[in-house]
Amino acid sequence: MLSVLALDLNSAASILDAAQQTAVSLMKNYPGSNDGSIPQNGLEDSTGVQWYESGILWMTVLEYSRNSGDSQFVQTVSGALANASYGASADFLGPGSIQQLTATLLGKWNDDIAWWAMAPMTSLELFGTEILMPNKVPFKNLVINTYTDIWQQWDTSSCGGGIYWSRNRNATNLKQRYYKSTITNGQYVLLSARLYKLFKMQYYLDRAKQVYQWIKSSGLITSTWDIYDGLTTPTCNITQDHYVYQPGILSAGLAYLTNATNDESYIQDAYKLFYQAQKLYTVNNVWTDFCEVSKPYCADNTATPKGAGLLGFTMLYQMSSDQQFRSAFKQTVLASVEKMLPQCDTQYNCANTWYTGKGPANFHTQLNALALMNALIVVSDASKPTQLQPPQPVASIQPQKSSAVTHYSLVCVFLTLFWV
Repeated sequence: MLSVLALDLNSAASILDAAQQTAVSLMKNYPGSNDGSIPQNGLEDSTGVQWYESGILWMTVLEYSRNSGDSQFVQTVSGALANASYGASADFLGPGSIQQLTATLLGKWNDDIAWWAMAPMTSLELFGTEILMPNKVPFKNLVINTYTDIWQQWDTSSCGGGIYWSRNRNATNLKQRYYKSTITNGQYVLLSARLYKLFKMQYYLDRAKQVYQWIKSSGLITSTWDIYDGLTTPTCNITQDHYVYQPGILSAGLAYLTNATNDESYIQDAYKLFYQAQKLYTVNNVWTDFCEVSKPYCADNTATPKGAGLLGFTMLYQMSSDQQFRSAFKQTVLASVEKMLPQCDTQYNCANTWYTGKGPANFHTQLNALALMNALIVVSDASKPTQLQPPQPVASIQPQKSSAVTHYSLVCVFLTLFWV
């Protein structure tokens, strides 16, 4: 087994070996489940997992696969996405008759399903727009249905536009009912621009521009290119919390927008977002979430934002020819890897608080570790130009072992109890 100390940052083979070890350790957290996710138990400790995190898991693993040339997880990820999307419905919210219930009872919000849409989006880019999930349902149906579901929550009646965070306009929690989050809108810009690149449908491009213009005009992006968490309708009061996944994901969408339009202003905005993020979220160039310095370490039961932010900035790097930005981002990746490695065991199970060196290693921290190793592959030019093995149709996509109950079954049980 490769030792952590054996990682040679000047060797592509060594980097790929280390990244593969990191991915293997991460995937050990997924036992297989009928709903395609790591089972959620609602606990506050490190064994607690949120549904959206499994969407980030599949996004991270497929980005790693894309850049490493490692096909070993493609079938598992594809099967999980098929399990999560209700068969022929090809929708993370299920068939239309139960969508409102799944959004409220199961807590599937717009940012949650957007995270889940990223992996099938990557599958379309990797394997072509006609690629099928293992259940023989087209991946594109899943991406487009999710994209349509999110757009249903675009609202122009207050604050000039914006997509709501929650799907429940009747929620008793007023923030859930009225909040328009930056991450949801940034995810939509990214999905729109990627869909336009593949399908060349004008409304994808129009929506990407429209949503980004709303983010800028709403005051969520400041004059110094800080980006805030969201705003509450109808007052349009801005919540000034900020997290690194907001500029990371949005900057990737802006890079795709420049690619689609040849308008350099979009990617120039992305660079401004990056440089401000570098000031806010790095310490000596090591990516550091706010919770790492304000507390002994971040909450055990959720992934911290920096992994998803790194995925976005890595996409920006891949689409950029700006040497100043590329050098700056590479420096943050190398500095972060250097600080993370002492916190990894020989199987590359790694803690998350790279700068301070505190905190546990668990599923949540491993998500960020693989996002960082994926970035290392890219900035070190270690990517393998290998043709990945696409997912294969199978007679059954049931997992080999699972104690999970399908989301559909949960909803059916609830309906039965409700109407009795």
